[in-house]
Amino acid sequence: MLKKITALFLCLTLATLAVLPAVAENSQLTKLQGQWQSSGFRGTLKGEVTGEPSALIGEENWALLKSLFAGYQMDITHTVKNSRVNEGDESVITLTSTAGKEVGRLNILTDASGVIYLQSDLLDEAGLYYAFDSGFDWSRMILSNESDWPSLLHVLTEVAQANKTWQDKAAPYMEQFSLNVSRWLQGYLNTTTEQSVDGTYVTTAVYEIPAPAMLQETIQMLTTLYSNGELLNLLAEVLTVEEQAAYLQGSAMLQSFLRMLNNVKLEGTVRVRRQYETVSGKVLFDSVTLPCPESLPVSLFSLVHVPTAEEGELWQLSLTMDAEKLGVALGQDLTLDVTAQNTDQDVWTGSVLVLLPGSEDPEALIQEDQTLFSCTYNLNAPAPKDVSDFYQSRYERRYETTLVVKPDGQTGLPEFSIEQETVIYSKRSGSDAVTYVDSAVSLRDLDQESAVNLTFSGKTAQRWTPTMLTDALSSALRMDLMNPSSRLELLGQLFGHLTQTLAKRMIGQ
Repeated sequence: MLKKITALFLCLTLATLAVLPAVAENSQLTKLQGQWQSSGFRGTLKGEVTGEPSALIGEENWALLKSLFAGYQMDITHTVKNSRVNEGDESVITLTSTAGKEVGRLNILTDASGVIYLQSDLLDEAGLYYAFDSGFDWSRMILSNESDWPSLLHVLTEVAQANKTWQDKAAPYMEQFSLNVSRWLQGYLNTTTEQSVDGTYVTTAVYEIPAPAMLQETIQMLTTLYSNGELLNLLAEVLTVEEQAAYLQGSAMLQSFLRMLNNVKLEGTVRVRRQYETVSGKVLFDSVTLPCPESLPVSLFSLVHVPTAEEGELWQLSLTMDAEKLGVALGQDLTLDVTAQNTDQDVWTGSVLVLLPGSEDPEALIQEDQTLFSCTYNLNAPAPKDVSDFYQSRYERRYETTLVVKPDGQTGLPEFSIEQETVIYSKRSGSDAVTYVDSAVSLRDLDQESAVNLTFSGKTAQRWTPTMLTDALSSALRMDLMNPSSRLELLGQLFGHLTQTLAKRMIGQ
């Protein structure tokens, strides 16, 4: 059972890579984005299950999906408000039976300040309004408890995704931080230059930084950050109210962070190694090894990149993890090893291994027992194709991706593939031409030709008068401003009502 759970988790992680088409600028994509932001859109999501039940999702889930997809579909509409007083947009997601009867709907309204409002009688009988800031951390909203702290990862994500105007204002501060770090790193740099067998000179640069020194530099950077009022005001523009209260409260917050860092137990050495051709500067090898604090489930992180490997660009990630902190009762560490090699311009191949630690006694643990899970994979992700056919009145961009995963026999999982194809097209070249989207994703059991298929079809449209949730702005309950325990209790109530109501309405169809 443990191997199956581990296998599914890792396979699904790989699977997400296959269903995300590359984002690139082109006329059809930018046209779709522009029309979504300024006009309307309508689309329908459908599903289908074919073949016999597969071990990929289990027999019960297979039967459930087959019944659900046969009887229901999801319709999506989106429009942008015309009113300059209350700019924003509204989306409606409707679950309907194949006979055309509505089962339930969810109204989603976003106002000019970025607050999102939700309303549905599936959430409660009264159809009340619930709201949260669009920058609020969803994962924390679901998992929060009394001792929670706003996610630093979410803060960094918001900063990285800020608009260009904000990025331009922040650039001088970021450049200064980068310069300070570069100067500090020079004290830990050792370089050697040797001549290779072909006469080329190769330089190896190695940074070896004791973990305590890394902590001290972090403390210095925080002190510099909190002494810069202009930068703190700038960061406040992209953080939520909750994040501002947690991270931007001047000297008091700095002292809290310093006390926290002084209590962090971090041992070992941070090691960064780069090898490059001395004259041309061509990089031959990069690696970084990081020790992690005792409080984290990961104790060691290692990443290797070989851009000029013989069989193609090579990446290798290795994590040493504490099984107990991950909720796995093994009483020992685990090692996750993932490789990815770009064997062709569009093709990546590699493997995923989860290993138990080796034994000092070679007879105590054989390799088969040491391997908890393993699989190989092949990811084919070619660049999107553009077609402009004036005579056929067809202007399109096409994305196609295929991931094939072969788990080892011990997992009990069959070889499977995830295939996706998305086409964005118009029947005229003008910027005002209707833009269509057709997309399909399939999970296939390759051992018995069973499949779960999802299809989406939609198109942009002229604006129409939105439902206008007129009571939302004045009566909505702001979930992001609730204390963690109250929010968690409310989410439990809403989810319970949602599942019960959906079940009743579907049975009554």
